[in-house]
Amino acid sequence: MKSHTPECAQIEQFAATVVPVKTFLVCLQDFATKDYTLELQGRSITFTKEQFDDGTWQEIVRGEFLGNAET
Repeated sequence: MKSHTPECAQIEQFAATVVPVKTFLVCLQDFATKDYTLELQGRSITFTKEQFDDGTWQEIVRGEFLGNAET
């Protein structure tokens, strides 16, 4: 089962500052794996609870969207 959590709200707020939101943006956490999935602009990014806890998820999101913004 997946659910929107307070952590997902934080992830969505951060993602909205990285890339202008022109399409559907949603984050869900999988309760079985504890992984987070962010769906934005037709892409899905998944990262672990450990990546969320240590803050590396921000670099993952930033790299995915800013790194691809130049193409």
